[in-house]
Amino acid sequence: MQPNLYGGPRPPPGQGDEAVRVYEAIVKGLEGVGVQAAFGGAGENAASLMLALEDSKKIRPIMTRNEQAASFMACGYAMYTNRLGFCFA
Repeated sequence: MQPNLYGGPRPPPGQGDEAVRVYEAIVKGLEGVGVQAAFGGAGENAASLMLALEDSKKIRPIMTRNEQAASFMACGYAMYTNRLGFCFA
């Protein structure tokens, strides 16, 4: 099995990876609209999105302590780079 961002093994295809495929589609859509950075916190609710972001060549995941920090960072990123700021919680 291939390790994931958190060091644990990824489930083999067909064994609990349905949520990962949904998040992979979300990441492809974000790549399509030009997202280059994703701000968010690590946690059980965001684990599948983090796994999908790990495989992205265009989006850099940036970990934050909490959701409020993620939103402020995404807003600041958008204001100073003139690019789309994206945060998740």
